[in-house]
Amino acid sequence: ITKNLTVTFNASDNKGYSAITTIPIIVGDILNTYPISNGFKTINILYVNGYINSLRNVPLGSIYVNDLDDWFRISRTYAIRNVGNGQLFSTSQGFLSTPEALYPGSYRIHVDVTKPIASSTALSTIDLSVTSVDSEFVREAATIRIQVYQYRSLYYPPLPFNEAKKQALTDVIFYVPSLKRNDIENTLNMNLPLFLSRYNIIANASGPNPCTNYICPTNTICRSTRTIQPLPYSIDTNQTSFVGINVVDSGDCVNSTYSTNFMNTQFGCITYTFNNLTYCPCTSLQTYAPLGPYCQVLGRTFNESGGGYAVFDGRTFSNRAPTRFSFDFSIRSSIIDGLILLYGRNTTPINDFFWTAIEIYQSRLRFHFRDTILDATNTVLNASTWYHVEYQYVDSTILVSINDCQYVTTVNDTLNTYDLSNVQLYLGGLPVTGSLMSGLYPSLTQVNTFSGCIRNVLSNGYYLDMSKALVSVNSYYGQSSCTLTNPYTTPPTSITITTTITTPRPTTTSTTPRPTTTSTTSRPTTPRPTTTPTTSRPTTTPTTPRPTTTSTTPRPTTTSTTPRPTTTSTTPRPTTTSTTP
Repeated sequence: ITKNLTVTFNASDNKGYSAITTIPIIVGDILNTYPISNGFKTINILYVNGYINSLRNVPLGSIYVNDLDDWFRISRTYAIRNVGNGQLFSTSQGFLSTPEALYPGSYRIHVDVTKPIASSTALSTIDLSVTSVDSEFVREAATIRIQVYQYRSLYYPPLPFNEAKKQALTDVIFYVPSLKRNDIENTLNMNLPLFLSRYNIIANASGPNPCTNYICPTNTICRSTRTIQPLPYSIDTNQTSFVGINVVDSGDCVNSTYSTNFMNTQFGCITYTFNNLTYCPCTSLQTYAPLGPYCQVLGRTFNESGGGYAVFDGRTFSNRAPTRFSFDFSIRSSIIDGLILLYGRNTTPINDFFWTAIEIYQSRLRFHFRDTILDATNTVLNASTWYHVEYQYVDSTILVSINDCQYVTTVNDTLNTYDLSNVQLYLGGLPVTGSLMSGLYPSLTQVNTFSGCIRNVLSNGYYLDMSKALVSVNSYYGQSSCTLTNPYTTPPTSITITTTITTPRPTTTSTTPRPTTTSTTSRPTTPRPTTTPTTSRPTTTPTTPRPTTTSTTPRPTTTSTTPRPTTTSTTPRPTTTSTTP
């Protein structure tokens, strides 16, 4: 391994003369015959329920043995000796990965390592721990930013470490049981001076609001957005590794014509701001939690017998770029075809409006964008699992995400009318008695059979208040009564999650999609291969059966369904990422 470095010297004298000299430095290493010996390593993995495919075929951590010459990891050979529960793992260039789904639990992996130049062998023992978390906890998590920024230029040398550590940027989001996000961040905010007085480190609670001092193009406004990236973020060291949830907080410029002016209509409820963000501490509504920042009730349940639906005013939603639309849903067993969502006109002609619909079809999601149909063929739905659906419009391109799977399609979005007076949002189904709605959309298979829960419907950066339905039949708002694990409840332990805070985008009107949603197909769920050149099946047999479902806990974050995305410039501005467990 060779590293090419450049050192720049800036010299000046008291007469005002100066000169700059650059010296290249090449740092290399040579192979040696030092023997290797047994090593031990721990790998901790945290992922969001429903995102289990994100862990397939990604480096989980390097394989460690004691070696005085650790530069040449790829010059060694590796062979899986055994795994405690029969999981299939592989090694490639000294990193551990798996082509299979990793279920929550503990795994002990033994790897035989050989250093050919030294004729030396050793055993690497890896303890791997996998934990899953509901996406709702990610959505409600608090944020702290620790700043240590080091300024570099051609004229000034790097700062000493003690000075540099004061200026770096590290963002961590975390959830604390029994405490709300605003309470956590307010407590942090009051005690942040201790970071400076004790450790000379600058810290901010809640990180920066991505919409602060953020200028959007004409007819758009900035709304902060938190998304869960489809791939994890990992930090690897010799004896420990952490694979965490990669979260991006960014500013979206969305249609200002569809913005909502919320007022505190619930008796006794107020909202207040912190870091220019709004929170709802209303205690009288906690029985209906989860709640939005303006005290919106975010959950609605549709009865097991079917025939349930809820109708909302469509004038606060957008199907024109730039808009991002998302929601979470979970279905009860057994899974049958049915409509989850329709945003369109309730009178003819329906195709004068760019209507959208999402339905369950053959245990998968089918998206209707007027006359365009997109089938999410690689995402097979499981009962009692929360799915986060998001889609965004970028000109004639629509980017769709279902948990960690991604799709893309193009549409003809030419409209003859923009009249929203007869446009409504239907959740859970359509009325079939005393209404012509079910006959207006013949391409839909079933319109009144959905049985499950929907939460966190987000359009243009504003949550839908589930308590404000115009009409509701066989459904009710508030906490979910679906047969789910931990439907809307707090987790038993505190969890620290990785995040990246993004910088506001420039004021250009670029329609480049957010990079997390440019994939054209979802991560394939191909069957387990029978042979793999660098993979060996463990010799032990599992003592417990492998679970058949990926997760039974709700989830939130990423791309969704209905209005168009924030196309003004959706490239998140990554700063540094922290995956501290």
